[in-house]
Amino acid sequence: MQKYTFEQAKGNVAKVEKSAASLQTLIHATAIAFLKHWHDNPKAGPEVAEQLNLLQAASPYHARAFSVWLGATVEVTDAKGETSMVRLVPLRYSEENKNWYVHNEDVIKGKQFVAARDNTFWEISPPPAPKPLNDMAILENFFAKCAKHTKEPVDGDVIHLDMVKELRAVYLKHKVA
Repeated sequence: MQKYTFEQAKGNVAKVEKSAASLQTLIHATAIAFLKHWHDNPKAGPEVAEQLNLLQAASPYHARAFSVWLGATVEVTDAKGETSMVRLVPLRYSEENKNWYVHNEDVIKGKQFVAARDNTFWEISPPPAPKPLNDMAILENFFAKCAKHTKEPVDGDVIHLDMVKELRAVYLKHKVA
C-alpha cells in the first residue's frame, strides 16, 4: 500500500472524487454501449444480460445502485408532451441464480434505450447517507430491551442476566462521558 504525507493525502481527496465520478460514468457508458448493441441487434439480449451481470459484479460499491437502475421504471415525456412510465431495461432478475436474464424474444425499444441513457444509475438510486457505527448506542438499546423483557417477558425470551450484568459493567467502565 502506498504511503502518503498529510499534505499528499489532502491532495488525494480531489483525486478520489474525480476517480469516483469517472468510474460511475464509465459504468454507465459501458452499460449504455451494451444496451445500444442490444437495440441494434435484437437477438443479443442474452449476451447483453450476461455482460450487464459482469458489469454489476465488477464494482461491488456500485452494484446495488446499478441493480436498482436495471430494474427501474421512470416517467418519460414524449415529443407531444405526453408522459408515460417506461421500464429502463427489459431484464428480469432471478432470485435463485442471483442474476439478470432475458428471454430470446425480449428486445429493448428506442424509448427504453433513451430513458436508460438519460437516467443514470446514481440519479435513480443515489448513495445512502453515511451511517457511522455507534457501538455505545447499540449497547444502550440492548440493555434497555433486556430490562424491558426482564420486567415484561415475551414468550420465547431467553435473557442471560449474569452475562448482561457483566457486559453492562464493562460498558460502564469504558463509557465516555
